[in-house]
Amino acid sequence: MMSDEVTKELPKAYHEAVVHWQRHNFPDYPRLAQEWDRYFPKDQPFCLCAKIAQNVPGTIDVGERKGQPKATAPKDLDPEAAQQLLAIIRAQASTEFGSIQQHQGTLARANDPQDQAWVLRVMAEELRHGYQMIHLLTSADWSPVTDVRPADMVEEILSMKTGSHVLAAFNLEYDSFVDNVVFAAFIDRVGKYQLTMQKVAAYKPFAASMPPMLTEEAFHLATGVVPMRRWVEKAAEPSALVTMDQLQRAIAKWAPRGLEMFGDERGGETNVRLGLKDKTNRQALGDYYAECEGMLDDLNVRHLRARYPKKDRDEV
Repeated sequence: MMSDEVTKELPKAYHEAVVHWQRHNFPDYPRLAQEWDRYFPKDQPFCLCAKIAQNVPGTIDVGERKGQPKATAPKDLDPEAAQQLLAIIRAQASTEFGSIQQHQGTLARANDPQDQAWVLRVMAEELRHGYQMIHLLTSADWSPVTDVRPADMVEEILSMKTGSHVLAAFNLEYDSFVDNVVFAAFIDRVGKYQLTMQKVAAYKPFAASMPPMLTEEAFHLATGVVPMRRWVEKAAEPSALVTMDQLQRAIAKWAPRGLEMFGDERGGETNVRLGLKDKTNRQALGDYYAECEGMLDDLNVRHLRARYPKKDRDEV
């Protein structure tokens, strides 16, 4: 465990509620502990806990209250900021649990044991991220912001199924294991941008939740990109298990969902004004689009170089 973060467990009732959810929605979870040393020998064992960074700046970086101390309780936030933040936390919790439900459906259809183990780890870390959001909802007094009790907020989140989640990307069923991988490359990439923007949040407990999640999110992107690189090279062979056509269909399915996850520009400007994020939706979307463009260009070049090994990059 890094010395600049601490871990916390939810109160027993909430912890058990998450574990109960896991048993019903993520039955493969126990396999991760069995396979960890084989696939991730250099990494710390997985912890189903909240991780809180300790080196988070104490003053607000952006917005109307720039330079003022960050809030440590919801009541200390501007009322509009508190409402907006609560909506962000609840939506993010929905995405974390929702992605596990999607991944679980096709996890067993992986052709490569390492690819499967990597997705299994992604699912466990999404479970931890959902756990983190529940920690934020239950470790503070949100009564100045909402009449909904913490227990009811948690129950609402844990009762969602594919089709009832907040964002459209988490309401689509997977067609094959190709979706598990392409989803990680595109949708988890949106997560990276959102977490990075939220590192500056005017609510310190929320800001302190972002660095550990970002560390884990980097692995999620690799879970998408690394298999795709291998697949596009193998797709140059007649016996390829994953074809370029299959990949193209999956990209056409998930790339638009990733773009729409950045939301309306008006809301993005509001989040910056309230000190909750450091970029507008338009700015972040532009960066995301360029990054995806670069990823796809690299994949196309890898495929063509595998098909035409005598040609260099410029020629293909």
